[in-house]
Amino acid sequence: MIKNRIIVFYKIILKHTLLSKMRKKLFRKIKMEISLKRVKETETLAENCLKLVKAIYNHLLIRINGKRKIMYSDIIRYIVKENYRGPNYDAIIVWCNSKIKKGILFFEK
Repeated sequence: MIKNRIIVFYKIILKHTLLSKMRKKLFRKIKMEISLKRVKETETLAENCLKLVKAIYNHLLIRINGKRKIMYSDIIRYIVKENYRGPNYDAIIVWCNSKIKKGILFFEK
């Protein structure tokens, strides 16, 4: 009777460890799929966001007076300084950060 209980106990422990390993693998897979979707979303901007980026670019051109090229960090800094908020501005900041991470520093119209 005691041996049966010990065997059942070990089977339960083994079952839980296998399930937890399977859950971890599934969680990693789902997490990777979500991160891949986010990367694809950040590579493209919506049309209304592009209009905002062009407007910001024009404001920065006036401020800089053509002394140097406009960088993606300038766009982020402008959005933060002017205290613009909203999902479109958040998307622009994420998009600029992804460009900077890729090594593309200067904005090209």
